[in-house]
Amino acid sequence: MTIYWWRSELRRRDRERGQDFVEVDIRPDTAIAARQSFEIVLPGGLRIVVPRPYDADELRQLIAAVSTC
Repeated sequence: MTIYWWRSELRRRDRERGQDFVEVDIRPDTAIAARQSFEIVLPGGLRIVVPRPYDADELRQLIAAVSTC
């Protein structure tokens, strides 16, 4: 069994349960670190660049709001 097989199997199981698997790709980016910000990419390709410092509660509200669009 390969990683591809497991990924497909988990997606199939999630669909049966009414859940959706979201793949997350985390890569170091020195340019982002240098700017003291980070980027969140939501399903559908929407990107949010978050400067530091940030308010965690406001960020959660923003993500919740744009996730419903």
